[in-house]
Amino acid sequence: MTFITFIALFLIAAGIGYLIKYTFKVDLPMPRYLTGVFIVLVGVHFLIVQLEDEKNDESKWVWFTHSNFAHHITGENEYAVVFGESTIDLSETTLSDSLPRVNISVAFGHAEVYLPDSIPYRIINNIAFGSTNGNGPNNSGLGDFASESDNFDPNRNYLIIEADVAFGGLTWR
Repeated sequence: MTFITFIALFLIAAGIGYLIKYTFKVDLPMPRYLTGVFIVLVGVHFLIVQLEDEKNDESKWVWFTHSNFAHHITGENEYAVVFGESTIDLSETTLSDSLPRVNISVAFGHAEVYLPDSIPYRIINNIAFGSTNGNGPNNSGLGDFASESDNFDPNRNYLIIEADVAFGGLTWR
């Protein structure tokens, strides 16, 4: 969480406290209320920083922000978007001897994924109150859905993309 985001959330909470106090005539001790809001926001900040420090180099996490990723997928890679937005470019992916796997998780956010034109891929969507649309599979609601590229052959090497979407959206390009 950036300093500007921290200050903005603190001012929003202070404003809500003043609205509650003067609109509903609630005896809300503002110094104690603002101290509590400050402590909660500092705790959230440290939690987000700790979660970002614990992630490994193969994982790409997006929390409350926007990020762009353009990588050559070789082994297994994981992308997670939580309350944020991300662009994931897989268009330059090359195949190796093993089956490369990409896991994309979206919760309360949105991801835009650029699919490779030159290599075959298989997409497995697990959706819970979300949707996927665009040039890939278009699914929404609840359930597991699978689809393949036009050049997909199960007897040849291909890219596996697993997408988990909960209360969010994923756009295939």
